Amino acid sequence: AEYMGRGLSTMDTLPVIRTVCVVLCITLIFKAGQTVSLKGPATKKVLEGDNLLIVCNATPSDDVEIFWTKNDSKSSFYQSGIKLEFIRIKRTDSGDYVCNMVNTSLPGDNETDQNRTVEVVKVDVQYPAEITQWRLSPNIVTENQTFSVTCGMAGNPLPTWEIRNNRNMKAILRARANASSTLVSAPTTCADHGFWECTGYNKFNHGHNVTAGTNLIIRSPPRPRHPDRRSIYNSDLGMEQYIVMIVCAYPVPTYVWSRDDGQPLPARVIQTDYSFGTTLNISDIHIEDFGNYTLTMTNSLGSYTEHYQLKAYGNPQSPTNLQFYNVTSHGVTLTWTSGYDMGSPQYFIVVKLQDNYFESVRRYRLPIRALDKEFFEYYF
Repeated sequence: AEYMGRGLSTMDTLPVIRTVCVVLCITLIFKAGQTVSLKGPATKKVLEGDNLLIVCNATPSDDVEIFWTKNDSKSSFYQSGIKLEFIRIKRTDSGDYVCNMVNTSLPGDNETDQNRTVEVVKVDVQYPAEITQWRLSPNIVTENQTFSVTCGMAGNPLPTWEIRNNRNMKAILRARANASSTLVSAPTTCADHGFWECTGYNKFNHGHNVTAGTNLIIRSPPRPRHPDRRSIYNSDLGMEQYIVMIVCAYPVPTYVWSRDDGQPLPARVIQTDYSFGTTLNISDIHIEDFGNYTLTMTNSLGSYTEHYQLKAYGNPQSPTNLQFYNVTSHGVTLTWTSGYDMGSPQYFIVVKLQDNYFESVRRYRLPIRALDKEFFEYYF
């Protein structure tokens, strides 16, 4: 109707009859070709490296040419036949592909509806997330200097990725995109020291991130990494105690442990040093182990001193060497040697066995000696 109406308004009787004839012929030919109604391109998802075969929704005949083109002005893609076939498909093959039909029986100079789009298929080539670019520079800086980091990530579906410090999991960028980004850090601190990485994934990585990274070294004088570090340790006799220092420093410092009373550390006290800190292991704690300790850390950029205290904590030792004398019908004198008080005031209770059970002795006398300060009050 469209062509006939246009013909009737512009042509005399003979051309109009000829136009009607052409339209009727074309209509018959394409009905025989079983065309489809297009409501937008269908999507075929395929994993990169797989094979893909798409069959056009048309019936071939001797006077119809069927071929595929790519809907891309920069592409000269052409594939003859009803089949669109890819062997080991690549991500660059993604795009919209058009199945075309041409009636080859019509005159070559005829400008009527010879070429018709039968269907459009969107080919979506999917692939795992991958890193397209990685750079961290410089990888050795002095504290308060900056560094730059560049990461590019690609994948289909879109990858989820981030740039982070693997040691403390501090991220400076998170994204879900095919993109490349370059960031310049804030002035560095020793906390930025460690392995920096770009890591990401999509569903085709199957739970295993793709990662690239570089070790970043921050030059700094030694100091504790954690400001809320522990400096007082409580322990009981016979127990084992670790005194720990986690340090920020590069170059790696030397560590020297000592007792504040000047006594040497016994052989059962073991010092273990690491690149990130040091520990002092005191095993089978004796009374003489309680006290104050000092740690001195030194590298080429400076020195730092930290103080620790090992305090006794637990039940006092039992009294020993209980003796009695001056036994009379009115009383008895008892003496004993007290044990270590574990750093806290200790109190003694005297009990006696009375009819197969013990009861506390509520009346007793304590010898008080050396009350030799004039006008001084003593409390008991």
